[in-house]
Amino acid sequence: MINLGRGWPDPSLLPTLQSLLNLSQSELAQQQEQALQYGNDAGNLDMLQAIVQLRQQCTSDNINGDYEEGDPDCQGEETAKTSTPSITTDNLIITNGSSQGLDMVCLRFSKPGDIILVEPLSYCYIAATLEQHGLIPMKVPSTSKQHRTSFLEESRGNLMDLDALEHALEARRQSNGLIPTLLYVCPICQNPTGTTMEEEEAKRLIAIARKYKFKIISDEVYMFLAFNCEMTPKSLVDYEMELVEVEVEVETETPTDEDSSFAVLALNSFSKILGPGLRLGWIESCKHNIKVLQESGAIVSGGGLNPLGCSLVGAYLRSGQQEKLIQTLNTSYRTRCKVMMDALELDLGAVPVTVEEILQPIVQHPCFVRVTGGFFLWLRFPNHWDLDTKKLLSVCLEKQNTKGENEDDDDESVSFFAGHRFSLGVPLVGDKATSDEEKSKTDLLVPEVANHSIRICFAYLQEEEITKGISYLAKAAYDIVYSSK
Repeated sequence: MINLGRGWPDPSLLPTLQSLLNLSQSELAQQQEQALQYGNDAGNLDMLQAIVQLRQQCTSDNINGDYEEGDPDCQGEETAKTSTPSITTDNLIITNGSSQGLDMVCLRFSKPGDIILVEPLSYCYIAATLEQHGLIPMKVPSTSKQHRTSFLEESRGNLMDLDALEHALEARRQSNGLIPTLLYVCPICQNPTGTTMEEEEAKRLIAIARKYKFKIISDEVYMFLAFNCEMTPKSLVDYEMELVEVEVEVETETPTDEDSSFAVLALNSFSKILGPGLRLGWIESCKHNIKVLQESGAIVSGGGLNPLGCSLVGAYLRSGQQEKLIQTLNTSYRTRCKVMMDALELDLGAVPVTVEEILQPIVQHPCFVRVTGGFFLWLRFPNHWDLDTKKLLSVCLEKQNTKGENEDDDDESVSFFAGHRFSLGVPLVGDKATSDEEKSKTDLLVPEVANHSIRICFAYLQEEEITKGISYLAKAAYDIVYSSK
């Protein structure tokens, strides 16, 4: 079976454990006590400094492999060179990966019964964490804007209608309704669609959060894998720090980095750029929010997380090998992404579109979202095919049990994630007086899009497997569609 669903990095591209140990051997010998002892609450200080340097280095240099400005094969963005991030070690705390970081933020910044906003299409595996914290997920209305005219803009996009979000929040405030406590967003190489928010919309989202006093959980694990961008995209933390600096220039009494009004807590991880088995990541935010996270019971009791892993990875970062690895990953993933897009066009007649276009009520042809990077493509089938992707997945998996007499025969089975898994929560509406008819209209579009869509991963598989997998997928889809005619 060819697994187009597995969202893992290709292990053949990652360093070996022995190479990591060789690079860190001398440092581990010098830091033995630090590596095996309870650590600083925010994490290993040398590791925190190495993360700051990684962020600065990847923002100032082109780390996107063989990206060449104006190269049509990159099919992405020529972005202006961004300013160096102003974060320091005081803005960071080590985690055991982004999933544990999400759990930590929910624990420290929410309580059972609170509302958490999610994108119209959102990373499916956050659902269990939200449920365990007693949070109520509500979908932000999907965008209907189609203002992009430039080829270079096509891989940028925002799934959320920020006008509708602000209108609903204001209506809730006027009617003394419950205002959300958190918003979860994946603004860079979004999972599942692969798009990246434009700067203007990112800053507006932050402004809305500050106005209505909710925190933004910004999942940025694909930040360094924006292979169709000239430069590494900015974190939402960078944008908010810029907004705060502007406020300082304009007003006499303003929020500072120490102030609890700072909205963004950004999750990041080494799982995509070094190895998921390390179970190592970090959170970026203002000093105040980092101090709140340090008061988590597990840290109060046991100190900073994963000190041994920090010593190992910190040495790797200081060697300069991480930036080289990121270049290698971006070069490979850009090629694999193009192979998958070409296969979709060849075998399904699929066309690349913007994320706004793929969220429209009706599409006439198979289409996929042009991506800025990451691991995934979001593929939607046309409405008139009436193709339920849950049924398509079932048919594709059944082929695994129908091999020919020759055991070497290819069973043509393929796996992927059906789109309904990424439609989480109930729609956000303005107040309790909203009619049932309005609620049903709000609720119908995204589930309908999701039911006719799938998420497929190009990062884990070799190019030949990608081509073969898309061929099997197309054959199964056509079999279902034409058998029902």
